[in-house]
Amino acid sequence: NVLTLTPYKAGKTTVTVSLNHKVFFKIKLNTIVVKMTTNSVLMTTGQTKKLTVHGCKASKVKWTSSNPSVVSVSSSGKIKGKKNGNAVIKAKVGDYAFGCAVSVVPKSRKRAINKALYIYKTSKYSQAKRMQNKFYDCSSLAYYSWKAAGIDISYGGANTAAAEAEGLDSAGHTVAYADMQPGDLIFYSYERNGRYKNISHVAVYVGNGMVVEAKGVAYGVTYNAVPNVGSIVLIGRPQ
Repeated sequence: NVLTLTPYKAGKTTVTVSLNHKVFFKIKLNTIVVKMTTNSVLMTTGQTKKLTVHGCKASKVKWTSSNPSVVSVSSSGKIKGKKNGNAVIKAKVGDYAFGCAVSVVPKSRKRAINKALYIYKTSKYSQAKRMQNKFYDCSSLAYYSWKAAGIDISYGGANTAAAEAEGLDSAGHTVAYADMQPGDLIFYSYERNGRYKNISHVAVYVGNGMVVEAKGVAYGVTYNAVPNVGSIVLIGRPQ
């Protein structure tokens, strides 16, 4: 016979095994939660950061990088950005493994991403007030995010989503979905509107499968997984 114990939360307890009111043995359990400090990191070349795994001794963790030429990791969990790109840092503890997605980007791109995340945390959606402080629609969010990095993504005197996409496309600053990097702009078409490629929406990709977007009055400015992949018509890379 096999006795299987499944803990539901961290803590200490004693399991008593008995049959016909006779105690056969007792098991003292101490359940701990083992987890990595974070599952995603955005950094620049030369930047370092210490990753840790809570709930176990540091000496029990074995660290590896899926792409050491992009991100290196020491035996103590210290990571360093080597060049632009992506890597997964794996922490193995016994039979268990934890992963952290790391993106290394130029400093200007990180400023754009940080601005988008700041807008998400502090601002509201409004198309009517889109050029006022603390109010954004989708295209002004993209515009001001990249303006914080010193790059003007308006085109033909306009900063609508369609104009931004046309400017990036005409300059050859586009990439495939599979090559998307944090800071890239994802442009969507949901219906025919007579604008460039019928584009009506843009979101800022911030890494680890997530975007910041100004979705509308009902939703506000949101941080969520990349939505509606089938409606993506262009991915732009400001530079």
